[in-house]
Amino acid sequence: MTLSLDKLISRQRQALLHYGTSLCVDMHCHCLPGVDDGAQDWAQSQALCAALISEGINVVVATPHQLGRFDGGVDAPGIRQGVKELNEWLVRSEWPLVVLPGAEIRVDERVFELLEQDYLMTMADEKQVVLLELPFDMFIDIRPLLAHLASANIRAIIAHPERNRELSIRPQRVMEWAEYNPALQITASSLLGRFGNTVQKAGYALMDLPLLSFVATDAHNTDQRGPCFADAFDWLAKFVGLNRARQLFVDNAQSLIQDLAIAEKGLSKERMDPI
Repeated sequence: MTLSLDKLISRQRQALLHYGTSLCVDMHCHCLPGVDDGAQDWAQSQALCAALISEGINVVVATPHQLGRFDGGVDAPGIRQGVKELNEWLVRSEWPLVVLPGAEIRVDERVFELLEQDYLMTMADEKQVVLLELPFDMFIDIRPLLAHLASANIRAIIAHPERNRELSIRPQRVMEWAEYNPALQITASSLLGRFGNTVQKAGYALMDLPLLSFVATDAHNTDQRGPCFADAFDWLAKFVGLNRARQLFVDNAQSLIQDLAIAEKGLSKERMDPI
């Protein structure tokens, strides 16, 4: 079902009021068309953007996969171009959503070198924060990489650590990296149990650790891997209260994106704030 623009904006406003904010940022989404296992074409990309808007999101960081099984795929210039084209379409369509460039980078010994070569993309293209993906089936000590990044004043976000096999069982092991102050990105669908009970419990446990954590969609499409941001917010709020839910779903991600100087991107305040 395709919603009218008025209906999309109405749903976005209602969700933003519920979240208690005028700015809601999704820091992890595969909305660029035809670059990875996310949106496969423009129609799917537009459908996913509509789903994000209806969930109350008005800023999204497009994070296509880089390295791992997508090694040799889209590079940083390609991501910039894809984001430019998607934003141009959103402006023409008057949709209240702003897309920023980013990437989900599989942990690899070449990460620092490829960042310097402008092959890998940092979050919002500001060279301050990177989103790192761990292998799902093994635990890798990433302290050397975190140290190397820290030496260049680059902070790491660990993507969905609850889905790593070892961390899903022993989530406290992320504290082995605490000296480098990584942020933890928990996936909304994990909190709803869509990756199983073990992953769900790990997500809650990780959010209780003394590291900055936040929730993002990691949405790939509008079917099996949809945003489910609002449902996860309401579910979590039942257990931890509205204030803590707002911190995890809104405030923490918003503080990270503000650190990346969103205002300097020349984005229209009206498109970011439809209220």
